[in-house]
Parts: sequence; C-alpha cells; structure tokens
Amino acid sequence: MNDERRRRFPDMTPITAPPSLASINGIGTQLNGRRDFDADTGTYVATQTFAVVFVPLIAVGAYRVADAPSGGWYFVGRVPYLATTALTDYFARRMAGRADAAAVFDDLRKAGVALPAPR
Repeated sequence: MNDERRRRFPDMTPITAPPSLASINGIGTQLNGRRDFDADTGTYVATQTFAVVFVPLIAVGAYRVADAPSGGWYFVGRVPYLATTALTDYFARRMAGRADAAAVFDDLRKAGVALPAPR
C-alpha cells in the first residue's frame, strides 16, 4: 500500500484478491451500502454480507471500493466493520420511502447509536 493511501486511510489493510461475491438462487455473499465516501479518490466503503433470497442477513466484512466503469468494483483494501453502521444502513434502506426516516435517525441518535456521516 502506498504512503498516500496509508495516510488517507490509516485503518485500511491491503488485500491480495477481491472477496468472493457469489450466490446461487439468492443465497450467498453480496456487496451492500455506501459510506465514508472520499471525493479525492472516488472510493467508498461497502459491506460484504451473507444473504438469503437476496436479503442481507449477516455482515461478513467491509471494503474500500471504487466503481468500475463497466459495472462491479475495484477493491482497494479491507476496513474495520462497524456493527452500528450495518444497523443504520439497514434502517435507512427500509425507511427510504417513508416521510419519517429522519425521525428514525433521531431516535437512533437519542438511543446512543453512533451514526455515520450523512451521505
């Protein structure tokens, strides 16, 4: 990992190969979410999850990725996974169509959940 990346993303560890993202009949691993976007590098953190019927159930890890022009991702490195981020991402996706989504985030903040920076 070069010095610029190490300075910019001190918690990221290098990887030698991308993680497995395979599923059969909706059961397997997938990449979900976008957090900690870095405008200078065009990268963000996505969470690798295990899914059943395409519904993410268990977080497996988190990776800093960049979107590939033809679809998919370029994997830059592995980052620590935050359980609270998974909860807030889940609630944000589920509440996206509701007018009171902001109220859900306020309730989570009042409950002491550390929320990621707004996107």
